[in-house]
Amino acid sequence: MGELVVSLDKFTPRDYQIPVFEALEKKNYKKLVVIWPRRSGKDLAAFNIIIRAAFRRVGTYFYVFPTFSSGRRILWDALTISGARVLDFIPKELIESTNEQMMRIKLINGSIISIIGSDNFDNTIVGTNPIGMVFSEFALQNEKAYAMSKPILAGNDGWALFLSTPRGKNHLYSLYQIAIQNPKAWYSNMLTVRETKHISEEEIQADIARGEISFDLAQQEYYCSFDLGIDGAVYGAALDRMKLNEQIGNVPWQPNHRVHTSFDIGNEEIHPVS
Repeated sequence: MGELVVSLDKFTPRDYQIPVFEALEKKNYKKLVVIWPRRSGKDLAAFNIIIRAAFRRVGTYFYVFPTFSSGRRILWDALTISGARVLDFIPKELIESTNEQMMRIKLINGSIISIIGSDNFDNTIVGTNPIGMVFSEFALQNEKAYAMSKPILAGNDGWALFLSTPRGKNHLYSLYQIAIQNPKAWYSNMLTVRETKHISEEEIQADIARGEISFDLAQQEYYCSFDLGIDGAVYGAALDRMKLNEQIGNVPWQPNHRVHTSFDIGNEEIHPVS
């Protein structure tokens, strides 16, 4: 068949995204952690990275989300600002088959790109042989998914790219600390809205002034601060995943049935608010 050349005709990376492509493709990093602000195009860039990788080396590639259903909403069914499907960044003539239910694409060179959830890693990762993996919103993922993937990737000279916005000092924070302390083995890239400029800081400040977003949340979402969040919160990561999966909301009350409620109010004397 000859070498397939995949162009970026359908995708033009933003200036701040280009170094990540180069780190993987030119500098040959096998472990990369990218911490960018909300709405900075993390998944759009990473999906195009995985497309290019799938044509450079035939194999299985996993795009991992916190849950399988969040992967369908965020990427598989997603549209760009212009209204184009994200999946259409793969030229149709280079697709051999698509499995809608499994969210799996087989390319004409034999490579497979699958969207999976870290919440079901025992069934989706254990026993498989991916050579490239993207972990999207890693701060919300079950960190055991990567732990199970490490020996697989090490054995087949594979790579892993971690994308996220912070969620307190959890396993993403620990991974980032490892990355910055080991620059020969890890590529790390952390940006704020000051560098990306994809949203004006004036707009963010106006949202804060109107009360549409808190100052602390803005620091987390747009300035990638790890300081927001409560260390040791038992259900914090689970609640974040539920929010991402739209599993939290109003539930109609049926007065003919008994209702049980429970509360975790906390204690300001034990946990003072600064």
